[in-house]
Amino acid sequence: MTDQDTTHIVREAVKEFLLALGVDVTTPGSVIELQKDFHHVRHTRLTMGAVRREVGSKFVSALTASAVTGAIAVVTFYFTTKGH
Repeated sequence: MTDQDTTHIVREAVKEFLLALGVDVTTPGSVIELQKDFHHVRHTRLTMGAVRREVGSKFVSALTASAVTGAIAVVTFYFTTKGH
């Protein structure tokens, strides 16, 4: 068996495997569409990661602001009622 035979067998096996998964790679156009799909999935994943980081940052900021506001309210209440 030559290297070319091995390459042909492997390529055909991979094509059949991908077709069994529902991925068409039989034409250059279908390969380009698959690449676009992968690009879209990657872009969506990266965007969602950025959104998670931003929301997490905002949540921590809001929690910190609430804690500081609560502490100020407690101190203010303590000092305004101390004289009574």
